[in-house]
Amino acid sequence: MSLKQTELNPDSTLNPDSTLNPDSTLNPNPDPVLLIYLVYGEIYISQLLLQLKTLLRVTPDAPKLYHILLITYDESRNKIEEDRNKYELIHKFEHYYLIKTKYSTSIKSFLNNKNKSRIHYIKNKKLFYSYLLSVLIQKFYIFDWDKIFEYQKVLFLDVDILINRDLKLLTHNAKKMVKNYIYAYSEPYSSHTEDKWRVRPYTEKELKMFEKMNINPFNTGTLFFIPTPTMKQHFINMQELIQKNRDIIYHYDQSVFNHYFNLKKLSKTKLMDNLVKTYPDSLTEYKDPVLLHFVGIGESEHKIKLMINYYNKFFNQTFGQQHP
Repeated sequence: MSLKQTELNPDSTLNPDSTLNPDSTLNPNPDPVLLIYLVYGEIYISQLLLQLKTLLRVTPDAPKLYHILLITYDESRNKIEEDRNKYELIHKFEHYYLIKTKYSTSIKSFLNNKNKSRIHYIKNKKLFYSYLLSVLIQKFYIFDWDKIFEYQKVLFLDVDILINRDLKLLTHNAKKMVKNYIYAYSEPYSSHTEDKWRVRPYTEKELKMFEKMNINPFNTGTLFFIPTPTMKQHFINMQELIQKNRDIIYHYDQSVFNHYFNLKKLSKTKLMDNLVKTYPDSLTEYKDPVLLHFVGIGESEHKIKLMINYYNKFFNQTFGQQHP
């Protein structure tokens, strides 16, 4: 049974109640949701494993409800490949896949080597001036993977997120979900004037339009959408935007997603704003948010320690003295 979905004119005025309702009744027979992760390097793998631990704690039926897609772009061979015991969590999910580009090697041991059908390839994209940008840029090519249209809904999650409450409150709790819109959580309106939320400076007319329509910048650590042919075209359009502005893109995928979807008035933040908390303090328990996002690029060792501290204190289970 598919969740009710509605195709609307992208420029039409939307009733704010026509989005997801966190208090609605859960569908007893939901379609699986595709969770997509970008992973490269040992710290990212450590964060992913911790996130999956929290997901299985708060959503015990997660392996039936979620399929996992891992995208990696890593030229190095990490020692973490040598210990398959660390990857038992991923094997709890019957449906998981790995998209590898030409140089990807670091998380191949996530996969059951006897099942080659789990491994898929997309064309290798040209390296950008930043290695991290070369990783994040893979987000825009997800529709190269043909299986994506087998899913009713797709959720991109950064690995530096802990699942704090039942994830179904976000993914399977829909009255209506509007096609061809991107769902994310908002950042302060004033951030529109910062480079990391745009590809180029917005005009005064554009800023007034944002203000009039209550369009805020949004964080791309969580992106929720319905995969449709129209959404695929949006992603192709963003690829072209990147190629035309590759020397001035300041903040990786976040600049492009914000610039594109906000100017087209196709972003929605009400749902995520109710369910996501950023910059959680490892000594403070957050009972209401579904997702806790330990935001920020860099200082990865410090970030994973904060995540582990929160997990050990409030999930009442020791995860380890160091990252897994």
